[in-house]
Amino acid sequence: MRPMLVVFLVLASLAVPRLAQAKPPVRTGKTLLDRPIWLPSPAPAAVASRDVLAFEQNGFIVAIIGAAKPVRLDTGRYPAVSPDGGLLAFSPDTRIGITLVNLTDPGLHALFLPSATTILEKYFSPDGTKLACRSDTRIDIVDPKPGVNRPYTVVANLTKDQTLQGFTADGSALVVQDLHHVTWYALDGRILRQEPLGTFTDEPAGSSADQYLPCPANANLLLVARSAPPTPAFNRWAHDAGAALLLYDMASGTTYRLTPNTIAAAMAAWTPDGRRIYFAGLPEAPANGTHKIYRINADGTGLTVIDAGRSPSVGTRP
Repeated sequence: MRPMLVVFLVLASLAVPRLAQAKPPVRTGKTLLDRPIWLPSPAPAAVASRDVLAFEQNGFIVAIIGAAKPVRLDTGRYPAVSPDGGLLAFSPDTRIGITLVNLTDPGLHALFLPSATTILEKYFSPDGTKLACRSDTRIDIVDPKPGVNRPYTVVANLTKDQTLQGFTADGSALVVQDLHHVTWYALDGRILRQEPLGTFTDEPAGSSADQYLPCPANANLLLVARSAPPTPAFNRWAHDAGAALLLYDMASGTTYRLTPNTIAAAMAAWTPDGRRIYFAGLPEAPANGTHKIYRINADGTGLTVIDAGRSPSVGTRP
């Protein structure tokens, strides 16, 4: 790869989520044991063959485009793929700036963000025209096209326990989580809505490593990735560390667990159609194993192992 122009930002490592299995429901009517009618129906199997996946693997950014073999692109962390699968943004190994890769016409391009703060999460808007980036103190949005792009600040004065969760399905707002609430911000910084974490699961307390990811195709759905008690087998070697994926439906106010108790699931990402989810999972066996990238339908079916890795992001080619 040829040398890159990079963003004037210092990137820091994200805290690695602790992994575990979901807790049984403690309040009737919140977590459903039977399959609810609001679960999204799976897309045709052929649609997954158009997914463009990027993830971390042993310090490198790896991309899988459709049915092609995995390609190791460069050293880096925290990938973000545009909804159409055309662009990949990631933090280079120097931890300075954001590298932007054109996956349809390979090459590295520059984003100029005149800031010296540390970048953490990055998300493309559902239409791919915006890239939201969180630093320790604020959330900025920038046009991801190559060239000199000046960011603008949407949310200022963030605390370190606030994490960016992505854009809403219509692209008009950002979702931010802290230890107690999930908050919806308009792109001018106004608070549109705020809900305590107990709204979405049976457990009101949270962690900055949890996720509350808005579905890019259905405004009623929120994907929750959060810590929970482990199975006895996990507890013997993982020492009570873990997380599970749950889907929350705002219309009914109920939640359904998607991942099995044999996998501690975290670091999730929606596909643009809201029909599939990629995540990093730690299998119950063998003990002291490694994280793998999994794909699962948004109704909890079709669990598939993709490769070893973590921190996935995904788009889908038209």
